[in-house]
Amino acid sequence: MTVRQAKSLIRMVHIVALIVALLILGFNSIYFIQEQEQAVADLRGEQQDIAWGSQIRSYVFHPYSMVKDHRTKHETGNVQAVMDGDITGFMEAWLKAKAAGANLSAENEDM
Repeated sequence: MTVRQAKSLIRMVHIVALIVALLILGFNSIYFIQEQEQAVADLRGEQQDIAWGSQIRSYVFHPYSMVKDHRTKHETGNVQAVMDGDITGFMEAWLKAKAAGANLSAENEDM
């Protein structure tokens, strides 16, 4: 009889240890998920609503050709090159403005 009680007690101790281990793993995974979500939010930065007037670039094909970045005020007359992926000028203008500490939102028109 004491052998059965000892085995039952050992099983109960193992079950309790398993429950504690699962709780610790659960809390650690929740903490890890929260850290990951915070890291993603930090990478994304501030996001604006998709609304009228919040565009960052205007493309004009006719009657003249022009692409204008409303954040940096950088303009180019070669729309086809921009449409083909040549956005180096826009990236450089954004990096220069960011390095200068400018507020680069589409709604900031006083830059």
